[in-house]
Amino acid sequence: MYASADRPSFICNCCGCCCTILTCRTQLDLPKAFAASAFQAQINTEDCTGCGICADERCPVGAIVISDAIAAVTLEKCIGCGLCVSTCPTEAITLTSQEEIPEVLPTMRELGVRILTEKGKLEDFLRQMKS
Repeated sequence: MYASADRPSFICNCCGCCCTILTCRTQLDLPKAFAASAFQAQINTEDCTGCGICADERCPVGAIVISDAIAAVTLEKCIGCGLCVSTCPTEAITLTSQEEIPEVLPTMRELGVRILTEKGKLEDFLRQMKS
């Protein structure tokens, strides 16, 4: 979700091919450009057949890889969207609550400052605002 506590904007539909917000996470390496969910994917390795649907077709942020014919989740990348869960043919993937709930900033102003800071654009923005 791209939001602050005072003004939720929308809930992500997790389309990795055309979403500019997911691009912040996947291509620009800006992990805090939006708030991830309070969940993360977990693989039951006994049930996983390594079919690759979760990794190749569903995960919009590349958080799942197939290694030794078993799926594995990189928790630092997982946004907890659940797309992998919805198509796992063996139901080997579940969403579990994260131990540490992602921070949702209190205001849109603070969110904007964080995004500009991560992009290295805050100084330019402040200069433009003074002009």
